[in-house]
Amino acid sequence: MVHAPSRRRVPYARLVVNALLTLVLATLSALVALPAEAAPAKTWNRVASCESGGNWSINTGNGYYGGLQFWQPTWKDFGGLAYARKAHRATKAEQITVAERVLKVQGWKAWPACSLKLGLREPEPKKDGRKAGGTKKADVKKADGKKAEAKAKKARAKAEKATAQAKKAKAAAKKAAAKAKKAKAAAKKAKAQARKARAAAKKAKAKAQEARAEARKATATAKKAKGNKAKGKKGKKRR
Repeated sequence: MVHAPSRRRVPYARLVVNALLTLVLATLSALVALPAEAAPAKTWNRVASCESGGNWSINTGNGYYGGLQFWQPTWKDFGGLAYARKAHRATKAEQITVAERVLKVQGWKAWPACSLKLGLREPEPKKDGRKAGGTKKADVKKADGKKAEAKAKKARAKAEKATAQAKKAKAAAKKAAAKAKKAKAAAKKAKAQARKARAAAKKAKAKAQEARAEARKATATAKKAKGNKAKGKKGKKRR
């Protein structure tokens, strides 16, 4: 059975490294040779018989699929989606193809119980620490670790830059809000002054109207007085 990983907490950096390592090894799996020769079909038939009773289309709902009981993330990481969404929907040959890729990277420990029961063993490493035709895992892990560290550093730099920009934008927004508040106060003051000016203009207009009325009244009085004076002079002449 291709098992799920432990659920204990793992540091973020290690998760990144492990994920990159899995993807790189899965990609390289088509280019590198097997740790040993590809397992013959009869061996996979024995494993399937142990794992699923030899049913290559089995799906019991336990999270593992197909004759070799693939865990879904493993099926995805090792290219299984190129054949089917889940292992039990792929053909026997396609399931074996993906299983060979898993075997290259994880060895028979990917099926711990059945490989032990069937007596399947890992090949002996060569003197230089490499499996036959393989790549040093330490070298790959070290390179991927450096790559992950560089990516993490770049991500941190971007985050710091984004934080600084957000801080700057917040300060600018605060400054703009203060200006808007000041402008609003000035507008309110101008509006009050305008109301005061209109009231003064209205009052001045009323006074002007009152003055004009008094002027008309004075003119009429003067005109009347002038008429009375002329009338008096005319009466004296007749006498």
